[in-house]
Amino acid sequence: MSQLPKQKNTDRTPLREMTSRALARAIFRGDLTAEEIREVPPQSLYVALQRHGLESIAEVLPFVSAQQYRSLLDFELWNGDRADEERFWSWLELIDDTQSHAPLEQLLAYLDPSFLGMMVIRYVDVIYYEEPTDNPPAPRYHTPDKGMTWLTFRIRDGARYLRFGKLLALIFERNPKLFYNLLALLQSATASELEEEAYRSKSRRLLDLAIPDHERAWEIHNPLPPERALDRAEAAMHEPSFDPNFPVIPLIREGGALQPLAGVLDARRGSPEGSDTVELELSRILNAAIVFFRVPFYEFEAVSLMTERIRGAINIGIERLQELAPERATRVVDSLSLIDLYQIGLYELRHLRSKAEIVSADRLAKLDQTDPGLSAIVRGAREPIALVPRFFAEHSDEVDATQHVEELSTDLVAVQHLELLRAIDKVLQANFAL
Repeated sequence: MSQLPKQKNTDRTPLREMTSRALARAIFRGDLTAEEIREVPPQSLYVALQRHGLESIAEVLPFVSAQQYRSLLDFELWNGDRADEERFWSWLELIDDTQSHAPLEQLLAYLDPSFLGMMVIRYVDVIYYEEPTDNPPAPRYHTPDKGMTWLTFRIRDGARYLRFGKLLALIFERNPKLFYNLLALLQSATASELEEEAYRSKSRRLLDLAIPDHERAWEIHNPLPPERALDRAEAAMHEPSFDPNFPVIPLIREGGALQPLAGVLDARRGSPEGSDTVELELSRILNAAIVFFRVPFYEFEAVSLMTERIRGAINIGIERLQELAPERATRVVDSLSLIDLYQIGLYELRHLRSKAEIVSADRLAKLDQTDPGLSAIVRGAREPIALVPRFFAEHSDEVDATQHVEELSTDLVAVQHLELLRAIDKVLQANFAL
């Protein structure tokens, strides 16, 4: 994709409306101009790169903006509040170029200085001399300044050792002051202190991308009893806010036509700016769930499953309201935000979870051996947002659905219908007298 078009293709689907697959194809086929690539919201770009495979990321990085690159690192190098060093080493490998220093220079321009300092403290040993010497203090020590400073790396992997050395050598060559400041951190700071500084900086940057902090994520995940929702539903019609700068996560455009959710979303998309508003609200919920449940942004499959769990919770919320107030369900649903509907679904799912958690650990361990099908159902129901084994989701209407555990997958999938939730509840009551 080194040869990008110079003019935008005005006949193509707008970037904001693309799925992650379509966006990935457009990027790697070279359909987008460099300007268009820089217009893609950072999180949307990251999801598209994940969809294609990060092993090709070096092809895209020369065209991204400063904010996009910093955000890619924030998504890729952190697991909650902990730096993921393994992914840093993987990033160095992904951008490794024996012919050019440009990829490393770009990394150094946008990598959080505190993160870099943390890595130096954890992996560098240094010895200073008052007079230069040609004799290293021990094997595998190297000097950048003709024998005044000698350093080595506590890195066993040979390829990582060389790449980290190349990175520090480039720092010394381009910015000697920064190089010596990094080494001085070995005497003035701890790795934990710098990790905390880097985490705070990363959190501020994510807020700028409209990714909520833990306080707001907690508010969104506060379950709402459906009866209370009915009481307040028609007090004031829901007026969704629209922010054209808020990022839409392409994943929320994917998935099947889940009813009645699909009908509700289609109706809302019919209003002015409705399509954008729906997708923005779904994106808010997904990002809040990622933060609340501490799902690493780099775990693509887990984030994709979380998308399905969110759809399921909203769908269950709608179905519960339809059950409670069938004669005015449409008005009630229309008066509530998608976040409200999500919270109603969470209430139902967490009630199921509370029942599953009554099953003792000893009983569950025995079931792992004697009845793996039932064990899988219980373990799925105990998830923060309840899941269900695929075999049960496909056969929940049978008298003994657990008989299919040997022939079908025990992979956990999202609970997306009230009927399935009730079927799980029925199994729990029948087997554990709950």
